[in-house]
Amino acid sequence: MSAPEDEQPSPAGSPVPDSRPNPSVYSSRVLKYLYTPLIIGFSHRWVWGVPNSELRSLYRTNIGAPHVEVGPGNAHWLRKQSPRQVHLIDITRDPLRVSNARLEKRDWQVFTHQQSATDPWPLEDASVQSVGAGMVLHCLPGENLFDKRPLITQAHRVLKEDGRLFGATVLGEADPAPISRLGKRVRDTYNNSDNVFSNRGDTAEELHQVLESVFGTGRVTVRVLGATALFQALR
Repeated sequence: MSAPEDEQPSPAGSPVPDSRPNPSVYSSRVLKYLYTPLIIGFSHRWVWGVPNSELRSLYRTNIGAPHVEVGPGNAHWLRKQSPRQVHLIDITRDPLRVSNARLEKRDWQVFTHQQSATDPWPLEDASVQSVGAGMVLHCLPGENLFDKRPLITQAHRVLKEDGRLFGATVLGEADPAPISRLGKRVRDTYNNSDNVFSNRGDTAEELHQVLESVFGTGRVTVRVLGATALFQALR
């Protein structure tokens, strides 16, 4: 008997690697005081080459209700949307705590789930309108994007008909996308650090293939800006 869809091995035949919490990088202090100016304000544009206006538009165009946010960070993009029901998924505790507190102040109905994004989600089939995965896939362990496919299959499962999965991810050195000297240096450092980046083999072409393998041909859009891929997939 073959493994369930969410547990399929990568094309190379290796098992899908496990994610681990990263409380030092995603601590409450970092998320409250450093994440917005350093990661969103500086790194997105000057390291990864993606304007924040494009990421803001990605959320404004695709977010629905109910919504699932995978790897919410400090809820920066969510707070710019109108209140709704949201499920937050993260393997590290503090992103859930910080995001929950910030969103509840804005009258969101928040449910938090501390778990790996590649494990089965505690949500019913066809129960949400949108799933956001902003700057998440490059952090998940794996030799390529097929190793990260379980996140995509879970999103497909919980989305209603015509629901959307959307997000952005930093591409790896295997992709020909242009990257600055600073970006290359930072990407190399993160990939050589324990439990930060794991995206050496991630390419935009492979991202499109993985998304289409789950959502179907013609249901996927992938755009490359700098060293970042922005994607949308329609259920």
